[in-house]
Amino acid sequence: MSAPPLDGLGATLDQLRGVCRNDPEALDAIDQATQNVPSVHTGAGNNVPGRPEGNTSAKALRRLQKDRPDLHGRVLAGELSP
Repeated sequence: MSAPPLDGLGATLDQLRGVCRNDPEALDAIDQATQNVPSVHTGAGNNVPGRPEGNTSAKALRRLQKDRPDLHGRVLAGELSP
C-alpha cells in the first residue's frame, strides 16, 4: 500500500521545501515526486499547486532535467549552481 507523499507528515510542500532548501538533491526529488500533481485552476498565475515558478532553483532544476540532463547531474553533484 502506498500513500500520498505528505500523508502522515503533517507538513505542506512549502514547509518541506523550506527544510530542504540547502539540499538540491532533496529539492529535485520533491519536484520529481510532485510533477504529476493534478491541475487545479486557481484563476491566475501558476495553476498547479506545488510546481516551481519564476526563477527559483527548483524551476531551473526542472528545466535542466528536461532539457539538459548532463547539466542537471552536475548541479546535483555540486559542480554547478542552478
